[in-house]
Amino acid sequence: MGQIVIDIPNGANRRYIVEKADDARKLLLVLDEVLRDPSKLTRQQKEDLHDGIRADRILVEMRRTGESYSVDELREEFGLS
Repeated sequence: MGQIVIDIPNGANRRYIVEKADDARKLLLVLDEVLRDPSKLTRQQKEDLHDGIRADRILVEMRRTGESYSVDELREEFGLS
């Protein structure tokens, strides 16, 4: 089994286990592309990365405050019911 080590400038420590070889190859391809030349990312890929980061921040805030919403409340809020 192999490992990928990415040193980042904050105190975050995470460990992920990828069990399927195909998923690992896809992950490596994405990491290579992003880290080698971020300018090659499509607009959609950049937006997806920003959305993921924002979602992580929202989850941290929800855990901190204990505030949460049900699916029905969100549907009502956004006029989807």
